[in-house]
Amino acid sequence: MASKKINRLEYKAYCDWLFSMYPYCQVCESNLSQDVHHAYYGYFGAKRDDRYIVAICRDCHYQIHHGSYSNIPKDRREIEEIGRQNWRDYEASVR
Repeated sequence: MASKKINRLEYKAYCDWLFSMYPYCQVCESNLSQDVHHAYYGYFGAKRDDRYIVAICRDCHYQIHHGSYSNIPKDRREIEEIGRQNWRDYEASVR
């Protein structure tokens, strides 16, 4: 997968769009979204891909980076697909 970094203004617009579309965590669906998680950050040596991010609460974000996927309701593949779908939806909304 080729990585893609988007410029700072577009990234901010994308994050703002995500938080407006998904005020609740896209992983646990119960806590407020406070962070974004790069679904493809350093995954199998890939560089950060700003397109594939999910709106996420701090608890789930912490578990992903420091804990275990067994403590959250969605696995890595599901989170990656959410990230891909978020980018598709965002692109469609700004056309």
